[in-house]
Formats: sequence, structure tokens, C-alpha cells
Amino acid sequence: SISTMIRIKIQHEFDEDDVEQLRRVLPGCAGLLVPRRSSLFCPPSHAGALFSDASGSKLGDEKRRASLTLAGRESIAQMHYAVRRLLKIICSHLKGVVVLFIDDLQWSDTATLDLLKSIVLDGEIPSLLIVGAYREDEVPDHHPLAFHIRELEQMNVTITKIKIDNLSVNYA
Repeated sequence: SISTMIRIKIQHEFDEDDVEQLRRVLPGCAGLLVPRRSSLFCPPSHAGALFSDASGSKLGDEKRRASLTLAGRESIAQMHYAVRRLLKIICSHLKGVVVLFIDDLQWSDTATLDLLKSIVLDGEIPSLLIVGAYREDEVPDHHPLAFHIRELEQMNVTITKIKIDNLSVNYA
């Protein structure tokens, strides 16, 4: 079956660290995410230990903070990459268009919006349509979602907006 094929491809593609990250981000997909091999890289949680400075100086503290910030950024980049790889596997094995629907985007944090932007900008994910819904009256110009939409439009990403009015009492 297609789900078996996708599961096998995931087992070959993702190591234990990737699977752990994906399970945290996509808890509903835990059954699909089974690792096969070990990571060749040091897990991000240990990155700070690589830059430890026994002197306890302010410079050492600054180095530690900088290394933790870098480790955090690397961890986020690895998670974005793992999610995009997962979507590539799923989309390339399914016929037709895969629709990723996300509701209530007005409540999304910047990290989630950054992940969505990463997915949108990845030109190697075949046949993926992202549909997002949000309450326009809750997204002023300074809202992170409004910023991300403007940023994507400036990058010439096609965004189709469809305004849907509130349901009347008769339909609610």
C-alpha cells in the first residue's frame, strides 16, 4: 500500500534525532515516524557542551550564550529541514495534490509562521497546496502573520486571498 511505501521511505530517510524532532512537532504522525539509523551528528542539546569554558569569565559566558543561540538556530533549521523532507516524501508518493490546511493562523507564533514560510519557499515539495485560514479582523498590519504574508508576496510567492464573511445566525 502507499502508506507502507511512505513508512519504508521514512525509515530509510530519517535518523532517531530527526524522528524525535518530528514527533514533537507533529504528534499525530507518531505511528508513521519510525527511525532506522542513528544520527552522525551531535544532538543539539549537547552543542553547548562543545563550547564550554572552565574559566567562568564574562567572555566565557558570552561564548556559551552565543553557542547556545547558534545551537538553537541550528536545531530550528534541522527541524524545518526534517519537516520539509517528510512533506517531500509524502507528496512524492501520493497521486494528485496534497492539501495542507491550517486553521486559525491568527494565533500562530512566529516560529510556526517561519516553518510555514520554509515549506512555502521549498521548491522541491511536489504537488503541495497550503490553505490557511485566519480571522482578518484579528490580524492588524503589525501582526506576525501580516508581516509573513507581505514578505512572501515581496518574494513573488503567489498568495490567493478569499474573503469569507461571518455566517449569519440562520447558518450558525
